[in-house]
Amino acid sequence: MLGWFAEGATSPLEVRAKYETFADARFGDFEWQVELGLGSRRVTVDMLHRSAMVIVELDGDRYHSTRGARNDDRERQNDLAAAGYVTIRLGWDDIVRRPARSRQRVLAVIEGRLSRAGGT
Repeated sequence: MLGWFAEGATSPLEVRAKYETFADARFGDFEWQVELGLGSRRVTVDMLHRSAMVIVELDGDRYHSTRGARNDDRERQNDLAAAGYVTIRLGWDDIVRRPARSRQRVLAVIEGRLSRAGGT
């Protein structure tokens, strides 16, 4: 488990997502813990599908439950949207209790983004 955190995971939720929920080959194009430049601001996103410009953020209650954290998340998501990224936010219940639904939702967004980019 320490190796997972050495690879960039910052929470048990991220470990569960990477090694259980999104572990199969359909998610092989995702990069984990990627730093992106947004003008003068740099942010690290949990999961990035670069060609579809889809970001998945894993929001555990420990780090995202205060008003300040929610405001920061909102500002960050707006900055990402302005740069052309769409953000999907998933929490503990999504990853642990509804993993199939989480996979389906992420894949549907990627498919939609890629089909629009390809003009189909």
